[in-house]
Amino acid sequence: MTIAHGQVYSETALNHSVNYRSVVAFCRASASQPSIEQSRTLLQAMIARYWNGRTVGADYAVIPEKHLETTAMVALDIEASARDSAQAVPPSSVGANLAPGE
Repeated sequence: MTIAHGQVYSETALNHSVNYRSVVAFCRASASQPSIEQSRTLLQAMIARYWNGRTVGADYAVIPEKHLETTAMVALDIEASARDSAQAVPPSSVGANLAPGE
């Protein structure tokens, strides 16, 4: 779960920024990682989620491949997570809240 506060708009996707608080998750990198096009779609979905109404091509430039190559999108398999040091959260209750747009 992530709580976002303090958002910074930009003319490029690479320079959008969010101040946030989140849970700690123990993960392993998934065997299947996003392609460049999947990364572009994920980044655009994240921007749309946190900056409601911002549209690629209208509010910020189309994301160039160079920016995607410098912004790692890593698929993670969540093993466990914790909201604080005393409470663990099973992976099945966490994943849906971390996906862009949900």
